[in-house]
Parts: sequence; C-alpha cells; structure tokens
Amino acid sequence: MWPRGPAPRHSHLNADYLWSEEELRHYVDRGLGLTSAIAFKKFEPSPLSSPASRGRRKERGELVTRSLSHVNSASMQNFSSSFLIFFYQTALGGLLALSVTPFQELERGFYKSTGGVLFVMALLGLWGKSSLYWQAITENFTSTTFAEVFFQLGFVISFACYMVSLWGEKQRFRARSFSSSILLGLAGLVLSAHNFYIAPTFSLESIVYPMSFLISALLLGSVTVGMLIGHWYLIDTGQSLNPFIRVYKFFVVALIAQSVFLCLSSTGLYFFGSAPTVAAMERLWLSHSTLLTTRILVGQVAPLILSWMIWRTLLIPHTMAATGLFYIALLGVFVGEILGRQILALTSLPC
Repeated sequence: MWPRGPAPRHSHLNADYLWSEEELRHYVDRGLGLTSAIAFKKFEPSPLSSPASRGRRKERGELVTRSLSHVNSASMQNFSSSFLIFFYQTALGGLLALSVTPFQELERGFYKSTGGVLFVMALLGLWGKSSLYWQAITENFTSTTFAEVFFQLGFVISFACYMVSLWGEKQRFRARSFSSSILLGLAGLVLSAHNFYIAPTFSLESIVYPMSFLISALLLGSVTVGMLIGHWYLIDTGQSLNPFIRVYKFFVVALIAQSVFLCLSSTGLYFFGSAPTVAAMERLWLSHSTLLTTRILVGQVAPLILSWMIWRTLLIPHTMAATGLFYIALLGVFVGEILGRQILALTSLPC
C-alpha cells in the first residue's frame, strides 16, 4: 500500500493525494499516467494553510486540470489511431494479396470490384485520420508527422490512379500506379507503427512494431481478397482454381507467420525490450489476459482450423463451400484483429 499518512512538511499535497496501489493500478490500466491521475483528486487546501498558499494550490490544481485535457486528447488520438489503422492495413494488404493473382487468368471485372472495396477502406482510413493529422500538424508539427501524412496521402492517390487505369488500356500506367501504391503504403505503415512505442531509434521495438503491422496487413488483405475471389467464382463458374488456390496459400502463410511472430516477438520484447514495453507486457498479462486469450483463440486458432477445412473443400472441388468457409474465416480474423487493436490502444503493444 502507498502510505496515506500526513504529507511531508514541505509537500504541497494533503493526505488525500496519497494513493493506494489499487488506485494507481486503476488509472494506469485506463492508459493514464500518475501525473494525469493526480488531476482526478480534488485539490482542497488545508484549513491551516495561509491564503497565499491556498492561492498557489488552486493555481496548481487548475494547471493540472488543463494538463489532463491535453493528456486525454492524446489518449483519445492514440485510441482512434489504433482502430483507424485497421482500414489502412486491410487496403494495403489487399493490394499485396492481389499481386499474387495471375492477372492474365482473371477478368478485369474482378480487379475493379475487389479494388473498389479496398479503395473505399483506404479512403475511410484517411478520412478518419484527417482530423488527427490536422491537429498534429497545427499543434506539434514534426518531420515524421509530415512524412506519414505524405506517404498515406500518396498511397490513396496512387490507389485512385490504379482504379482509373482499370477502365483504360494503358498497361504501363496501371503497373506503375499499382506498384507505387504498394511502396507508398508500406512506407506509410512503417511510419504509423513508430507512433505506438517509446524506445530508441535503434531498438528491438523499431523492428517488431513495423513487422507486426505488416503481417497483420497481409493477413487482413489476404482473407478479404480470398472471400471476394470466392464470390467471383459464383459469377465465372468456368474459372480455373489456380487463382483461388494462390490467394488461399497466401492467406495460410500470413496466418502462420503471424502466429509464429507473435510468440517470438512477445518473448523478445519481454527480455530485450525497453522498460516501458516490459511494463506494458506485464500489465497486459495481469489486467487483460482474458482479452489476449480471446484474441488468440478467435483471431488465430479458429482461422487455422478453418484454413484446413477450406483446403479440404477445394480438393473436392467445391468453390461455393470454400467461399462460405472463407467468409467465416474473415469474421474470425477481423474480430481477432479488432481485439488486437483494443490491446494496442490499452497497452501500446502490437498483437
């Protein structure tokens, strides 16, 4: 327990401002530091203090209260960014999944419909973060913020150019816009990951966080494209199974890679990560173990079982049943990734 006895003689805090361990842990679990938590305590001057001392304490109380509004604003930005990046990852991962499909075997209509879905998700992500970007530029402009905005805006613009090229016959323009979308999107994703950890530039976190974000993007994109290409087989019933199998294999590799990477990165961060990262991991296991367990079961174990069922169905072959199973796998992956974003918002840990 933190002592609740009388405050030191020269302390500006009364006994009411001394905290129990439960109170401190409560505010830390909510994502607030001790400084911001102090503002939740009511600043009541001691009846034995002088008028001048009471005035100083009142000013301090107002200052901490104003500081709390900035802390809450930053916490809300972190919470929003944790979920908005979901759209960005799905759009980028979808383009990477499309890159493994044989362009000559599928009709252009498939790329128009699938690309349209992914482009809408990219627009939603950019639109959702526009207010956060504007606030960051006007209040705390840095070169990193500018680079992140530049690459994510460039990603959406290049994606739009690719969508336009699908209605034309300029193949070189289509290829360049497609490749530039992927390159700009990858750069923007790496810069976005930088906002979620506190560690030196050359640290384990600087590798783990971008890799985790990239693998999540591959998984989200591959399961989305897998479900959409399955629906395309309901339209083009004579289509070869080769494109479907390629996307399926891409999805399985991404799913296994995420499972393995989660185990390795968690171990590495716990033993070799920075002090804030280790503290966050301990808090995750002590306070959010149920959330973590649910995320693993729903987002990884269940899709792995479904992936085996999809493969057995494709061997029949029965594309309609495989599409239905892909749809269930998509729900599992999406729910798991959303739970992972909740963990990211609560602890700043990639999961």
